[in-house]
Amino acid sequence: MNTETQAQKQVVEGLRTISDNFQKAADHLRNVEKNCREAAEKLQQTVRQMA
Repeated sequence: MNTETQAQKQVVEGLRTISDNFQKAADHLRNVEKNCREAAEKLQQTVRQMA
């Protein structure tokens, strides 16, 4: 295997890792958004009960 082919394989592997990390970050942010929405709803309920 020549150096250029090895470099290409390393680039592809690096891009695959970046893609995986972006997917994990997107999943995490969706979860954060869901948790924030639930917290906001609970806060609104609490405020209504206090009024």
